[in-house]
Amino acid sequence: MILVLCLLVSLSAGMGANTAVGAASLTFNAAIDNINKHPKVVALAQAKSALEFQSDIVSAWKDPELQFSSGQVKAPHTNFKISIMQAIPITSKHKHFKNSVQASSAAVRYRMLDMQRQLQRQLWQVLIALRKFAQTEKILQGNRDWILKALAVSKRLYANGKIEQRALLDIELRRAELDSDLLAIAHNIEEQRALLAYICNAVNVTIKAIPWEILAQASDNGYDYRQLSLQAQVEQASAAVRAESLARIPDLKLSSSYAQMDGMQMIGVMLSVPVPISKKHRAKLNKARAELEQAKLKLVDYHRLKISKLNQVAQLQDKVIGKLQILRNDMLQAASNSKHLAFVSYKLAGATYSELLAAELKLQSIMIERINLQATLALQQLQYKYLKGEKLHD
Repeated sequence: MILVLCLLVSLSAGMGANTAVGAASLTFNAAIDNINKHPKVVALAQAKSALEFQSDIVSAWKDPELQFSSGQVKAPHTNFKISIMQAIPITSKHKHFKNSVQASSAAVRYRMLDMQRQLQRQLWQVLIALRKFAQTEKILQGNRDWILKALAVSKRLYANGKIEQRALLDIELRRAELDSDLLAIAHNIEEQRALLAYICNAVNVTIKAIPWEILAQASDNGYDYRQLSLQAQVEQASAAVRAESLARIPDLKLSSSYAQMDGMQMIGVMLSVPVPISKKHRAKLNKARAELEQAKLKLVDYHRLKISKLNQVAQLQDKVIGKLQILRNDMLQAASNSKHLAFVSYKLAGATYSELLAAELKLQSIMIERINLQATLALQQLQYKYLKGEKLHD
């Protein structure tokens, strides 16, 4: 238990500690750099690259068609025909198709940046959990040491006939409960460390130089990449509507040919235009318009939900801060004094073992509640910064 606590002192103090052989020790900023190379982030970067190539595809004209035909009617003359045809767009639809794909690429880029922020938030959540578990473990270990002292006193009192054997058994039971709680905390720590290794894209990682002050500091609000991604999706859908509207006007097909027929040479030019009578053109336009409205509504909903969540988180922070003030100013000191007096009285055989254990449990409950509230406040501060679009690192 003590070894695990020593490994995690850096999480509560913001300073590094020696790690086991083969373990990776990273500064907080180095962990952020590792997150930027996470497979989830790199996958979105590749998706963005694919869309950049797609923009070149949709903006290109169709390839020209070259035709050659030959037929021998009677010797020695040979009949043949060579022609080339090119579809020529008479609208700017290709430009708008390209704009649509480029807007999609921008949306994916913002999704990639938002994925980095999501992983950064998860990193903070793990660090907050590890700090909470380390602080809780320290309290439980301190209580276990205190129980061992109380057990030594109980054995002396029992030998003098001042308490019953049941008191010894109850105190031994309390020690066993603390051992069980410490074991559970140790497993919780290892679970969080496994998640930390995944987030940081490393093995057996511990984080040092953690800038805890960032959580309580306000910063610029220009990092809400989810909102920027939704805005880019609106731009993409708008460009798609314009492109599909122009796509109803068909391309002009121009062809030129050279033919030799029974020794006669002929040059021809042909101009053709497809007749757009299919319902698919109108359907494509209606589909693009529906997708544009959907993208706009998603952006509106995000704005409203963001404001609602920010207000909710602000209220939760105020509630947690109020509870912490009550614990610090009133309950904690009173419970600490009660535990001390109960122990002094118990040594003098003035208090019962039940009163002693009740005082110890009450103080432990208040101290752990304070740790939980501090962790809850840190998580709410983190959530507020994330929702508002503030930076989550230096």
